[in-house]
Amino acid sequence: MGTATRRKPHLLLVAAVALVSSSGEDTEAQKSSITFPRSHS
Repeated sequence: MGTATRRKPHLLLVAAVALVSSSGEDTEAQKSSITFPRSHS
């Protein structure tokens, strides 16, 4: 039972990371876009 309980939060974390990655892709792209030209200058 301990393994099942330990696996549950792991799956939740993976799902949360996947959601954040999908939603945070735009934010990361914007950050990269701002850092890219800034570093180029």
